[in-house]
Amino acid sequence: MPEIIISNEMKKAFTQFRLSAPILIALVDEARQKIIEKLAEAGEEGVNVTDLSDGSELSRPAISHHLKVLKDAGLVATRKQGTQVFYRLQLSSKMERLVGLKNAVETLINKANRESKKTEEE
Repeated sequence: MPEIIISNEMKKAFTQFRLSAPILIALVDEARQKIIEKLAEAGEEGVNVTDLSDGSELSRPAISHHLKVLKDAGLVATRKQGTQVFYRLQLSSKMERLVGLKNAVETLINKANRESKKTEEE
């Protein structure tokens, strides 16, 4: 069996993918996408589960579950006020991870294109 050589670029891409995976998993669900939209509309003040459930087909426990997934992925921050918990978006640092993944994939694609052209020329 031939030995598989993994380039530094490939290792960086795998690392970026591992770092980005929780974010991508959190964002793939349509219900979480709708919650993110509502959180974006709420701005820095945030919104609580009751407000999120108003006009939603999801139950409060379902919304709480989705908020936990988003929070665990680092996309949502909380602020406690009395007995209520308010949720707001926290995207900046996570977007940097996705940009890192995009850059790593672009590097791999560019390298593959260069190698393909090199092979065609030979």
